[in-house]
Amino acid sequence: MTNKLTKAELIERVERLMSGNWNEDEMKALFKEIGENVPCPRSEIQGFIFHSKDDADAKTIVERMLAYAPIKL
Repeated sequence: MTNKLTKAELIERVERLMSGNWNEDEMKALFKEIGENVPCPRSEIQGFIFHSKDDADAKTIVERMLAYAPIKL
């Protein structure tokens, strides 16, 4: 069972990823935690965090991930 993260906890994890202050295992754990708490796929999470076109801060990135809605066919 996974723990539901608060928005503040998600922001902390995104800030940690953005800082680059992690090792490979920590990075995987951070992505796993975030992925279990937002509605977008991991590839989208990586894009939001590492390829933001507007240099968004962690709070804005979390808000974008939480607002993500897949295209319905």
